[in-house]
Amino acid sequence: MLTQKPEKMEISNMDISSVSDGTYVGRADNGFVKAAVSVEVSDGKLKSITILEHDTLLGRPGEKIIDDIVEQQSLEVDAVSSATYSSDTIRKAVENALKKGE
Repeated sequence: MLTQKPEKMEISNMDISSVSDGTYVGRADNGFVKAAVSVEVSDGKLKSITILEHDTLLGRPGEKIIDDIVEQQSLEVDAVSSATYSSDTIRKAVENALKKGE
């Protein structure tokens, strides 16, 4: 396992104002880290993100990224130091959730 690398995730920023109001669930899996999130959108803004599942190596601190995403209303936030794979997987799960509301 030490010689393998997680799958690279391409994360696209989304225009949150174009997402319909609602609560959406998204999932992502990079081969090592899995995440599932619930995302609430209201009035064109991210209101909250809840982590439903996060199977991780040592990236539990990456869960803090949800606060940055909500605060900045953007997926273009810096990964949490020493939890890059978890941060990216969580961001991808949020993107996948938001796509359901387009």
